[in-house]
Amino acid sequence: MPIDRGLKMTTYARAGVQGYWLVDPDQRAGEQYVLEGDTYRLAARATGHQSLTSAPLGGLVVDLSTVWE
Repeated sequence: MPIDRGLKMTTYARAGVQGYWLVDPDQRAGEQYVLEGDTYRLAARATGHQSLTSAPLGGLVVDLSTVWE
């Protein structure tokens, strides 16, 4: 995931994208980043059957167990 955590993340931050999610199927994990200034801060990490919630997306909840099915 070097491109996801490098080039894409930098490009999206420069464009002002408020939230950025990474989902790793090998690790069965998801990470949620929020834009602070001109860089992203890790806001949440979930694994397995946990959920991630996005305030900027109206409280959207993603249950990761549905992603792995």
